[in-house]
Amino acid sequence: MQTIEDWLSQLGLSKYMEAFVQNDVDLRALPHITEADLQELGVSLGSDAKDPVQTLHAFACEALSQFP
Repeated sequence: MQTIEDWLSQLGLSKYMEAFVQNDVDLRALPHITEADLQELGVSLGSDAKDPVQTLHAFACEALSQFP
């Protein structure tokens, strides 16, 4: 199963890993993240990201579906 850390690394966003860890953002919290939450975490995805929240939610749903 993929972790948040793996996913952030794949997206080239590993610099935000510590913010996610320090704020206890795990796979179960990820589907509830809002754009405001990302801003509060200091995550800046720039104008290239079409919909970062939708991307987070899709990742979380896929990852959580692998839990028994």
